[in-house]
Amino acid sequence: MQFYYDVMKRSMVDTGVDLNENDRTIMLSTCSYEYDNFRTVVVARKVREGEDPSVDTDKIQASENPLFPDVWYASGSAPDYWPEKFEDALKAGMIDWYTGELYS
Repeated sequence: MQFYYDVMKRSMVDTGVDLNENDRTIMLSTCSYEYDNFRTVVVARKVREGEDPSVDTDKIQASENPLFPDVWYASGSAPDYWPEKFEDALKAGMIDWYTGELYS
């Protein structure tokens, strides 16, 4: 879950799709030209058994506080809005996409 948390806190788009420790994901990476050696990554998860595979695209929106790489910020370092650890962010009520039971 720590890896998913690191991905989600950097996501520029909130699709409303949730994640948990039992999900299977695929990540596609491509070049991005904002800065040297940047990449854009698209993450998708497998539809769960019995789950409706459609996504209400009307609910997709820009993420409120994505964490960008340090080079993005004028000060040279990212704000410390996001806790380092998944469990700390979950306890603080900052994660609305986790649907698992291990950390409940």
